[in-house]
Amino acid sequence: MAAIIEEGEIEKLRSEIDALRRELADKEAVLRYLEQKTEKKQTRYLTPEGPHIAKGIMNQKINFDELIVPSTSARTLVDDVKDAISHFGDKEFTVAHVEAALKKLGVIDIDADADAGRATRARISSILAKLYEAKELDRPFAGKGNVPHRYKNIEKGKNGQIELDL
Repeated sequence: MAAIIEEGEIEKLRSEIDALRRELADKEAVLRYLEQKTEKKQTRYLTPEGPHIAKGIMNQKINFDELIVPSTSARTLVDDVKDAISHFGDKEFTVAHVEAALKKLGVIDIDADADAGRATRARISSILAKLYEAKELDRPFAGKGNVPHRYKNIEKGKNGQIELDL
């Protein structure tokens, strides 16, 4: 009976086995990646305070536990920044505060290397500057050099209009 099996059938069986092995290897790689991400998220701690934050606002605590986890729909960093700063209320904040909030929300990878961190902070800074130019944020303090700009949400009325104190 073994002599009746053709060489083409054996080769077809080998190719099917190879395809299944590749598929299994891909799934194992995804599993390893997800397990590593889960372990890293469980062992990392968030410390938003640091020497780079202006001393004048260190006494204002921002509660990062009240942040709402964003939905999984397609979102941009601008949307995520707007969501994060909406939770700061009337407190002043810097780029470092927004970055810490985005890390807490899982928008930014905690384990990103230093170059990626600088690029992310630059993007956040650019977004905050554009929101300031669009009059969506107030900048009570314009920093220079190593001193960061401090931003503050503009208070809005019940109907979403900006309240002006005249």
